Amino acid sequence: ARFLATSRASAASLVMLLRRSELLLRGAASARRRGVAHKAGPAVQRLITQHGLHGAPIEASGPRGTITPADVVAASRIKAAEDEKARTPVRVSVLPFETYMCEAPSVEVTTNRTEMLAYYTQMYTMRRLELGADALYKSKHIKGFCHLYDG
Repeated sequence: ARFLATSRASAASLVMLLRRSELLLRGAASARRRGVAHKAGPAVQRLITQHGLHGAPIEASGPRGTITPADVVAASRIKAAEDEKARTPVRVSVLPFETYMCEAPSVEVTTNRTEMLAYYTQMYTMRRLELGADALYKSKHIKGFCHLYDG
């Protein structure tokens, strides 16, 4: 009976240890996916800034999870490939327009991912500005009438 109680306790502690290690591994993996640098020296931080890699995922291969210059170069190559892929043209078909006494515009539009992300960023910024103006108008900080386009 004594051996059974000891083995149950050790099994329970082993299960807890496995769960903790699994959570720690998941936390480290999610930190890597988010691009969180655990440790990087000042020279490596400068390299990250020069290559524009803030927020980009960088795999740390140095001792104790430090980021080395080789890691930054590898992440820079990956980012360059992704940027090149984002510049490839994309064809979008739109519905035909009904026109009156003028030429109809083209129903094929060629754009790229970078341009579409720029449009989205601008649209999102404008929407946030409208929400801020709405809050200021409702709190009586904007006098008169504030016409908002809520879509």
